[in-house]
Amino acid sequence: PFVRTIEAEAGRRGGSPGMTDDTPRPAIFLACDIGQGGVRRGYVDLVNRIEAPRPIPVVTRDAADLQEFLREDRPLHVLPGPPVSGAWWLRWVRGPLGLWRRTRGVTELARLTNASAIVSFRHRSHVIAMCARFASRGRIPVVLSSYETLSQNLLFEHGTVWRAFYEWFSYRFFRQANLVIAASNGIAEDLEERFGVPRDRLAVVPKPIDVERVREAAREEPADWPSMPPGAPVILGVGRLVRAKGFDTLVRALSRLGAHMNAHVILVGDGPEAARLEALARSLGVNDRLHRVGHSPNPWAYMSRADVLAVPSRTEGLPDVVNEAHAIGLPIVAAACSAGMGEALEAGAAGVLVPPDDPATLADAITRTLEDGSLVARLLHRGQLRVASLRPETAADQVATLLAEVVEKAGDAGTTALSESSRR
Repeated sequence: PFVRTIEAEAGRRGGSPGMTDDTPRPAIFLACDIGQGGVRRGYVDLVNRIEAPRPIPVVTRDAADLQEFLREDRPLHVLPGPPVSGAWWLRWVRGPLGLWRRTRGVTELARLTNASAIVSFRHRSHVIAMCARFASRGRIPVVLSSYETLSQNLLFEHGTVWRAFYEWFSYRFFRQANLVIAASNGIAEDLEERFGVPRDRLAVVPKPIDVERVREAAREEPADWPSMPPGAPVILGVGRLVRAKGFDTLVRALSRLGAHMNAHVILVGDGPEAARLEALARSLGVNDRLHRVGHSPNPWAYMSRADVLAVPSRTEGLPDVVNEAHAIGLPIVAAACSAGMGEALEAGAAGVLVPPDDPATLADAITRTLEDGSLVARLLHRGQLRVASLRPETAADQVATLLAEVVEKAGDAGTTALSESSRR
């Protein structure tokens, strides 16, 4: 099949993609490789909160575990595709085949559900969404939701060939989307300046945060708190262990911290860089002060017990972990790797900013944050004022309003034509 509903959920609800009622026409919310981080939480929050147009959640990998976080009336749909592993030549063959199958699945689902639009999350999903728009001859509106500084993200996430493809595709076709919603002004500027998206097709909706939910979860006990000397300062890193997150810079900074501090680093997250980070810690003689606890469904329990959050990333859009630290009351030292990071930390007023890939400066900033109580008080005050305005219901209302405007501009003729062209 080109599209599959999670069977247990579809059976329990007695629903099917083709059922209609008097509710407003739905919109497909498409996510590729949604992972476990902030994009996933933002996606789930929008799917659950938006009432009209009713979201139809669609993923491109069998993420059945996502269903438990969705509302009862939001059954999850999966677009099957060929496996991505194997010899390089098999991946080259399977890539276009998978794109074709998933594009066909999205357009078929749009026809069956009389969908009013497609909203996509992450750049791989954007490619599928734009291909579905082309397959419909431009008759179904597409909204791209961008959480990443795309020019930087492509640099760190892909090899030369795929990076060139995504850069070409993004520059050539993203400007043809009906609307691009950016999570920060910096992301919007990157899309306009590097990929030619017209300003009148860009909107900024800041990433929201459910402050009370985060604070409640932070009161729980951490699942695997490492053994450390009493009173040892704790520097926390949260995120995927990949090169883009820059945790190697944090390990090098740990080796530069004064011996009298006896500071320890806890990394919450998994990823391909784990072994390399541990080897680096051994080579620098700090392996006894580096603790890796793996992925945690509740990183906030660790954040509430740490002394400093370090965000040494080489690229970021607008990281959720910054908002979460502000909500909990954890001071932040971060690399000024993007305009979005500068926005999140208010140019240094809500967190200490340092240059990327600079272990010495990062170590100095961490030391200052650990030792200067008045600095921490100022940073936390500004940070908590900032997150108080980032309410999830406000963001959901903004996205729903923007989507309704896009659908209204596109007109009802789009889906009628899509239905007719899909039957031919």
